[in-house]
Amino acid sequence: MDAMRTLASAYTHADFQTLPSPEQAIALTTALPVMTASFYRLQNAQETI
Repeated sequence: MDAMRTLASAYTHADFQTLPSPEQAIALTTALPVMTASFYRLQNAQETI
């Protein structure tokens, strides 16, 4: 859970701050699984995709 919180806090997209809240929620919902998978692969000494 610490990794998820950090990933959500660190998420930066060029237009993220200017998006309305519902669109920010959609952007995070689509980005978090990819970031979580990358984090998992890094923790297990695998190459990120």
